[in-house]
Amino acid sequence: MATGSQLYLPEIPGLKEHSFNVDQLHEAVTLDNHLRRLADLESTVARNTVVVIGGGFTGIETALEIPQRLRTIFGNDQKTRVVVIEQSSEIGPTLGAGPRPLIQEAFTECGVEIMSSTKVKSISSDGLITDAGVSVPSNTVIWAGGPGAQSLAQKIEGEHDRFGRVYADQYLRAQGGSSVYVTGDVAMVAADDKGNITAMSCQHALSLGRVSGYNAAPELVGLPMHPYSQSKYVTCLDLGTWGAVDTEGWGREICMERKEAKELKQTINTQWIYPPEADRDAAFAVAAPGYVIVP
Repeated sequence: MATGSQLYLPEIPGLKEHSFNVDQLHEAVTLDNHLRRLADLESTVARNTVVVIGGGFTGIETALEIPQRLRTIFGNDQKTRVVVIEQSSEIGPTLGAGPRPLIQEAFTECGVEIMSSTKVKSISSDGLITDAGVSVPSNTVIWAGGPGAQSLAQKIEGEHDRFGRVYADQYLRAQGGSSVYVTGDVAMVAADDKGNITAMSCQHALSLGRVSGYNAAPELVGLPMHPYSQSKYVTCLDLGTWGAVDTEGWGREICMERKEAKELKQTINTQWIYPPEADRDAAFAVAAPGYVIVP
């Protein structure tokens, strides 16, 4: 099972009807078209305000792209506002304390506000209301509340984590049914022997896919299987016009920042995460369970 993830949409009044997201390509295109059409509307506080709900990886990257996007659409003379609403007390709660000062610096430099320890009560076409009763006028509310395993994963027997992922052994067999292999965003499995669990990211999905696909074949013919492990973990977070921050390890030790990290991020997005060319030998080489994208 490699059905991936889907955007988590809680039962917030107006969320499905009056918000945008960047989960799927067509949804990102819809948001882009909406932003471009804002220039045709009368200048109001609501028109000139964009709210991003969710201050995780996707919410941070989305919010920090918006100020420059609005300047391109409206020109430099319009007063605009970009706000991120995060229910935790800190921005980027799962990113750790290491890169947080740089993230905060990027928010300040790009002029993006943070409303932490805040939940959204309801959303309309003209804005939203927080759980504290604060009204934020906006014609553009973007939901970045995080993913969950695709709903088909619930059909697999056995234990699931809070994201709906299926618990699997080190060969990526679902613990509730040994005939089913799970991978990518539907697999909940240890990444190493230190207690770290795979993240719902392309970085882990690429390796998980290789191992699960490999193991499904030798099991049929009685050959040894390949245990999954992925001890190295890096993150590269795009921070808009500020640049980016690159970290290594589960402790998020900073390796690069600003322009240098931005160039790495662009390489990741345009080269590393793509499948191989339609060549049999190349495809089989990349599919080997021990294949490493970057030395």
